[in-house]
Amino acid sequence: MPLRLNIVSTVVAISSLACSAHPSSPYATKWLTYNAGSNPALNYTDPASALGRPSRFTGDNAEFLYPSAVTAFNGAFNYDQVLSIGTGGHIVLGFDTPVRNNPNNPFGIDILIFGNTSFIDADYPSGIVGGIFSEGGVVELSADGVHWVTATGVVPDGSIPTIGYSDLTDPFALTRGSVPTNFRLPVDPTIDFSGMNYTQVLDAYNGSGGGTGIDIGAYGLSVVNYVRISNPFGNSAIEIDALSRVAAIPAPGSLTLVLAASFVAPRRRRS
Repeated sequence: MPLRLNIVSTVVAISSLACSAHPSSPYATKWLTYNAGSNPALNYTDPASALGRPSRFTGDNAEFLYPSAVTAFNGAFNYDQVLSIGTGGHIVLGFDTPVRNNPNNPFGIDILIFGNTSFIDADYPSGIVGGIFSEGGVVELSADGVHWVTATGVVPDGSIPTIGYSDLTDPFALTRGSVPTNFRLPVDPTIDFSGMNYTQVLDAYNGSGGGTGIDIGAYGLSVVNYVRISNPFGNSAIEIDALSRVAAIPAPGSLTLVLAASFVAPRRRRS
């Protein structure tokens, strides 16, 4: 027998889903501790800079006055957009809603970390990937802020650069685009970008805004509320822009899909 939903209960269910989806931010909303370390970048030590959504546009302030889009070859650099962590320093960032291990997430990734890394242009200003500026860093994950698990193999500032707009084909564009990327959609971590031009990079990102991906289940965790990013060794400071929680793809047969299917081709009301 085909599934039928009572219109009243359906509306209530949709309202409930909407209410649960909007109050919590998908980005890190708080910082608990911050140690700038021994050599942070000058003027980049406000921990609030690592909260909220990643940056799409940069240089549009009194300090620089060099407005440009954030692309895979041009990372964010405003003072209020990125946080610097020098040698021996760290920051602990928190989400207001737990990040849960979800195998239905794209590529199994649950958290994205956005630094201000960028690809090295092998043929400036053409935008040919000739490497990446990787400043390193260490990532640790925790459910309670007390017990920590190191996310081995994760480079918070030096893995997948941020892209703010998917319709800008100029790797050093000086204007904003009109098609924002998705900061909750990870890039396929198996892609080798070496030698790609910027159009090919954009195709490979497939609408994603980038970010280093973490599958928390790979470290035996089902829930993460806190992320600690540190710079325990080396002479170079690292920079962090934001953290985001990946948006899950609904599993087949889920309530979300059932509700969506029940509202296909609704009747139009006369105005």
